[in-house]
Order: sequence, then C-alpha cells, then structure tokens
Amino acid sequence: MFIDARTLESGTTVEADVCIVGGGAAGLATALELAGGPLSAVVLESGDGAAPGRPPVGKTRGHLLAAGDGYLEATGERAFGGLGEDWHGSCRPLDPEDLAARDWVAASGWPLAPAALAPWIARAAALLDVDLATGAAPPPAVGEGFASSWLAYAPRPSIASLFRPTLAAAADVRVLTSASVTGLELDPATGRVAAAAARCLDGPELAARARLFVLAAGALGNPRLLLASRGQRPRGLGNEHDLVGRYFAEQIVMPAGHAVLPGRAGAVRPYREIGPHPKSGRPVRAVLRPPGELQERHELLNSLVMLAPAGATAAGELAGDVARLAASARVPAAGGDPGEPVELTAVTLRGEQTPNPASRVVLARRSDPLGVPLVDLTWKVSPHDTWSLRSAARLFGESLGRARDGRLRLPDLARITSREYRWAGHQSGTTRMSEHPEHGVVDPDCRVHDVANLYVAGSSVFPTGGCSDPMLTALALALRLGAHLRSAAAGSPRA
Repeated sequence: MFIDARTLESGTTVEADVCIVGGGAAGLATALELAGGPLSAVVLESGDGAAPGRPPVGKTRGHLLAAGDGYLEATGERAFGGLGEDWHGSCRPLDPEDLAARDWVAASGWPLAPAALAPWIARAAALLDVDLATGAAPPPAVGEGFASSWLAYAPRPSIASLFRPTLAAAADVRVLTSASVTGLELDPATGRVAAAAARCLDGPELAARARLFVLAAGALGNPRLLLASRGQRPRGLGNEHDLVGRYFAEQIVMPAGHAVLPGRAGAVRPYREIGPHPKSGRPVRAVLRPPGELQERHELLNSLVMLAPAGATAAGELAGDVARLAASARVPAAGGDPGEPVELTAVTLRGEQTPNPASRVVLARRSDPLGVPLVDLTWKVSPHDTWSLRSAARLFGESLGRARDGRLRLPDLARITSREYRWAGHQSGTTRMSEHPEHGVVDPDCRVHDVANLYVAGSSVFPTGGCSDPMLTALALALRLGAHLRSAAAGSPRA
C-alpha cells in the first residue's frame, strides 16, 4: 500500500511492528520479506515515488575526485528504489576471498561464512529473476592463471518497477513517500528506539512508532541518521567507539590499456559484450580476476578484469601491433584459428579498497531544508589500492603472453593521475559488521551493537567491499534481516 505523506495531517503518528527508513533496494527487500506476516511494516521514503531528487549533501575531500564535489550529488539519489534506479542489472556474488581475513589487507574479514550467505544469495537472485550460472561451466579462459566467471544481468534492472506491484498489494506493508526521516528518538528508560521523526518538505511533520527499526538509507544516509540522532546520546547512535561513518569505501576503476588477441574472437566475445548464456540463454557477460592464490602471493586486493571493444582511436594506435602479431609465429593463440579476425580490446580493472578508518562520513556544519545536518566525506585512496590495480594489470598482460593469446599494451601506469581513475558508485563500509562493538557498528544479524531494536540494511554493513556490484549481496543481507526480524518477534532471545 502506497501513501503520499503530504496528504496526512501534521502530527500524525504511524504505528507498525517494523519501521524501515529508506525505500531503496535494501529497505524494499526487507519489506518484501516481511510481507504476509506476522509483522506489519511501514517504509518511510523521502522521494515522492516519481522523479528522483538529488538534494545538497555536503562536500568531498581527499583523493580520486575527478568528479569534484559532484560525487555526493551523483550518488545521493532520493527516489523510490533509491540507487537501484541507476543500477545496470549486474549480479555477481562476493568471492570467498572477500569474506576471509587476509593478512595483507588490514581490517579484512566478515563475521559471516560463505555458507551463511549462500541461501540468501540464491533467494536474491530468484527475486531479481537472475540465473547466476554458478553450476555451469566457466567461460573459456583468456590468458593463463586468471580465473574466469559469469557476470549475470537482471532482465528488469529497475528496483522500483520490480518491487512496486507486490508492495502495492500488501495489506500489511505501507510505503509512505515524501517522508524524510530527520532523526531517531530513544526511550530514555530502555535505550531502545521509540520513534522515527519525519517531515515532508513544505508539508506535515510525522512520527512512526514501532517495535523494531531498520535503517536502509544507503552508505551515506545510514551514518548520517545515526550521527544526527543525538538527542539522548551526544555522539549519535551506535557510535560508542567512534566507528559510525568510518571505513567508507568505493570500488576504483582503472583503464589498463588495450590488448590484441589474434585468433581469439570466439573466446573473447563473451567478455566483450552481454549475450545469452550458452546453456540457459539468460543475459551474461564473462569477466576475469586474479584467483585467491595469486592475490595472496602478490598481496593483491581483489579485482575484476573487464574487456570491451576498443574505440577507433585505439584501433589505429594498435595497427602496428596487429600487423606484427598476425605475422609472428610466436604469438598464435593456443588452439586458435589463424583465419579468425584479430580482436582489438580495451582492458579495464575494477578493484576493492583497503578498509581505512580515515575514510569517513561526518556531519557538516550546514543543514538541509529539513534541519538535518548534511554530510562531509573524507575519502582516502591508499597507495596499496592503486598499486594493487597496477600490479594486477601487469600480471594479466603476462598471463596473455604465457598463454600465447596475445599482447597487452599497458599505459605508463606509474603516470596515471587521480583524474584517470574513476569510481564505480559502489559504496560500502560506513556501518561495518563485526562480532564485537570495538570493531564495528552492527553485529552479524545487522543489529546496532548498542541499540537493542535498531538494525541496518544495505552495503554500509560490508566490512570489505569486494569487486562485485554490491546489489546482489545487499539484497541477500536484507532478505536475511527480514527473516531474522520475524524470528526475533517470535521470541528469539535477540529480540
């Protein structure tokens, strides 16, 4: 059921068993898991359900700011569906290495095993109508020593259009649009959240009362609300150890030159374009990455190697390489057909960042029109982050040579400037998950360590971001959270 909060009288109090703050992918997935009982839910979404809004959200400081102060605006969507409306549909689970504690990656390791996530990844894939092709044969290898896998695509990448029909028909879930939450209020006697205060721009003031609360406002919005809710706790909620907003991470995208791959047209095609899976027929694309043992040997962060058709300029620059490779007896593809056309391929790497407590979201001195402080982002990119991408690119070039698949023309990687790196728009880390409150904001059930009835959904709970699009894993965790809330309400000791 959808309700425009602007039509309600000022002072209205909405009551439900669960209040979900944010109508993006994670919040809506939690609501979907609750639909049908026994818990009622209300979702408070600041967008109006129509055109997206991008409110002023502060400023950025630090490295990798080719987009300048536009980064926060570009990644601060306020709309039903949230950033899921900018999503391109790519679905890939995190790799086992992403969840593991790695000696060469500080503060790495999830308090969840892959087996604990696997059934929820499958549920999320089914919800998105995606075939992850996990049981199918991997794509044909390109190069030697890099692992290949399928990157699946959702046929309907709009989260709003995908989830809206079910939520509209759900009698026990109400979605209030144009309702911007301005803070959470604690019961001073119990320390539990008693209500969420909300306002409509140029409209009524509202409150939502519930037994359980879920923050699902994104990797910038979740810490913002926790820090801004300081009526009873001056440092904000969940911030006893000064960790709310810290460990902000993105995924870094680096151009890695162009490859010439003679006689490999058939093998390379699945990497260069989205097409039907050989068996299922569902949309997929092939990707490569350094496997775990290679990462450990060279102390690399996880990354994806992505191939795409090279542009006309690159094709001209590589004409000499093509001629030399075509005439060379040293570089025919193993098993390749010399009559196949030479592929001119652009190579891009997308990698994770090392968790860094100095990368953080803090409250700004300015406030938005509703009186909520804006955020400032200090975003650090460490030397290890960029060194790892450059090293992975060199190793990929060497792998092509060993396999006699072709040649990678690398740019002068040492001279790549911060403006040539890009960000993927895959944020994580600002309310990270941990077993103990000294190391994070939420526990493995996504409950805020020091607030018994407050939970967080979305990629802000990721301890490490990996190199996959976070959407699939964020949805999996949200579905898992919805199931946990049902069990908590049924009498779990964690309720």
